[in-house]
Amino acid sequence: MSRELVIKDIALGKGVPVICVSVTESAPEAILAEARRLVSAGVQMIEWRLDYLEDPANTNVIRQLLMDLKPVCENCILLATLRTSSQGGRARLDEKAFAKSLMAVATSHVADLIDVEYFFKKEGEKDLISSLQREGARVIASQHDFHKTPSAMDLISTLLTMEESGADLVKIAVMPHSSGDVLHLLDASSTFSENTQTPLISMAMGRLGAISRVGGELFGSCVTFASMGASSAPGQFPIEDVRTVMEILHRYSAPEDQND
Repeated sequence: MSRELVIKDIALGKGVPVICVSVTESAPEAILAEARRLVSAGVQMIEWRLDYLEDPANTNVIRQLLMDLKPVCENCILLATLRTSSQGGRARLDEKAFAKSLMAVATSHVADLIDVEYFFKKEGEKDLISSLQREGARVIASQHDFHKTPSAMDLISTLLTMEESGADLVKIAVMPHSSGDVLHLLDASSTFSENTQTPLISMAMGRLGAISRVGGELFGSCVTFASMGASSAPGQFPIEDVRTVMEILHRYSAPEDQND
């Protein structure tokens, strides 16, 4: 059973999954404006996508934006993500620049979580994760497959490999081409979460993966991603729809003595 992780009094891994909304603006002023809009709407977790910056290797810009975001995100979880083109993002960075930008995030001591693409580097992910954690950051080790869904056994193997890195959470996202692919993802999520202590974020993208985005409480995923405007990945629902469906599932799936 996965352990509960509490950040800013927000529990990850207990009850209804936390909804995260991404900020994908490129200009600093627009990033701050969007973050303020999401906070005003009651979003509990914001993902700042650094790869949408004009130059995601500019550590001075990254540090300044984090300082500006600090008071805005005082009461919500701030996740910093630098998604490379190999994982569906926009950043085209080599391994050195990738690590340097993430270290700039960590040493700013503002982001509550930092996403690390675990299989981006040829080696040394464990060292990067440890370096980020030594600065006090909590790290999500992530893997995204925008083309296919591996077997449940392969997914579990990938999750266990990322867990061995010492990351605080692990995240896996896949692209299904059949309902069976979605079942592979749900099976792997359930098996992993029931047999490990590391919190999990998992999803099947696109139209077929809809159930994985709202059924995380049943299958072990502690965070789901939704949109409030433009989506950052295929298949994201508007946040109000996600909230409504998850609350219904929570109400009718909880044991009778835990029903609201």
